[in-house]
Amino acid sequence: MYYCDIAIIGGGASALAAAIEAARGGAFVYILEKLPRVGKKLLVTGNGRCNLSNLSANTQSFCGDTRIIAPALDKFGEIVEFFESLGLYTRADNEGRLYPMSNAATAVLDALRLECTRLGATELCDFEAVSIEKDEFFRISAADGRKVQAKKIIFACGGKAAPKQGTDGSAFKLLKPFGIKITHLSPALSPLACSAQELRALKGLRAQAAVHAYKNGDLVAQSKGEVQFGENALSGICVFDLAAFTPDELSLDLMPEYTEDDIFNILTDIISRREYATAEDAFTGLFNKRIAQCLLRRVSKLPFNAPCSEIYPDVLHDLASIIKDWRFPVGDGDWDKAQVTCGGIAADELTPELELRRLPDAYACGEALDVHGPCGGFNLHWAWASGRQAASSALAGLR
Repeated sequence: MYYCDIAIIGGGASALAAAIEAARGGAFVYILEKLPRVGKKLLVTGNGRCNLSNLSANTQSFCGDTRIIAPALDKFGEIVEFFESLGLYTRADNEGRLYPMSNAATAVLDALRLECTRLGATELCDFEAVSIEKDEFFRISAADGRKVQAKKIIFACGGKAAPKQGTDGSAFKLLKPFGIKITHLSPALSPLACSAQELRALKGLRAQAAVHAYKNGDLVAQSKGEVQFGENALSGICVFDLAAFTPDELSLDLMPEYTEDDIFNILTDIISRREYATAEDAFTGLFNKRIAQCLLRRVSKLPFNAPCSEIYPDVLHDLASIIKDWRFPVGDGDWDKAQVTCGGIAADELTPELELRRLPDAYACGEALDVHGPCGGFNLHWAWASGRQAASSALAGLR
C-alpha cells in the first residue's frame, strides 16, 4: 500500500499541472499513470511543437458551463508566468498561439517532470486504476494489485480522444459507482468522414472557404479557413472546429467575400476573355484546376475539351450557386485522429472549485470535464488552469 495526501489519477497535461500546484503547497503527491511513462499525448500536440496556450484565451473561448470555467481561468490563467516558473520560456506567433522557445514538445514535458521531481511528486507508472473505494480515505486499486491510499484524489484521466496515446474513455467507469453523470462523448478537433465520390479527384488539395455545418437541415455552426480534401475525409482547422457539433453535412463557400450575382458576373467575364480555351481550363484563374473541374462536373455534362463559348449563362448561374454552397455529406469524427473530447463529467456534478458534489474530497480537471475549445492552444490552456484549480482546492481541504 502506498500512502499520500493527494493521488492524481492520470499523467497528462492537467495531471502534471495539478501535481506541481499540490506539491508546491506542501502535499505529498502520487501521479498514477496507466502507461509506462507520463505525458505521452503531450508529446504529439502541435505537430510535436506543443502549442501550449493562446494569448487570447478567455472564458468565451470554450464550450462549457462558465460557472466551472471562469474560476480556474481567473485564478490560474497566467500560463506564460507558470512556465517561466518552471524554467521554460515561450514565444507567440501572429495568431497568439504560444509555443516553447525550443519549438519542441519534449521541452514542455521535461520542464513539468523536472519540477515534479524537485518537489517530490512521485510517478507511479503502469498503474491502471480499476476501482476507487471511499471511507475515511480513498483507496485506488490497480490492475496489477497495487493500492494507493490518499486523503484527496484528483481525476485527471483525460477523455476518449487519441486512444493510442492512452486516453480511451475507459477511466470514466471509475466514477460510475458514485452515480456521477458523464455527458455524451464525441470526437472534437477531428477530420470528418466523407464518402463523396469526387473526393478522390480532390485528394491532397486545399481551398480557402467559409464552412457551414448542418445537422438535420439546420445550421449548427460555422467557421472559416483552409479546407483540406482527403480521400475519405474533410479536414483542416476550420473543419476540426466544427467536428464537436456532429454535423451531417458541410457547405463550402469558396468565395465568401462575393455575392452569388458577383460571382456570376466574374464567371461571365472570364468566359468572354477565354472564349477559345477549353472548358477544363476555363476557371483556373479562380480555383485549382481539379477543383474547377469538379465544380463544373457538378452542374454540367459538358465535355472538358469543349470550347468555353459553350458554357452558357444557365450553367454559369448554377456554377455561381455551387461556389457559394458546395455541399458534402459527412459522418462522425475519428477518435484516433481527434485531438480532444467533446463531453465528459457534467458541469452540474462539480462545484466552482472543481470538487465532485457526489464524492467529497475528489476533484476533476482537464479533458475529463465537459469543456473544450477550438484549435490553437486553448485546450492545453484549460488543462493547465483547471489542473492547478483542482489542486488548489484539494490543498485548501487538506489545510
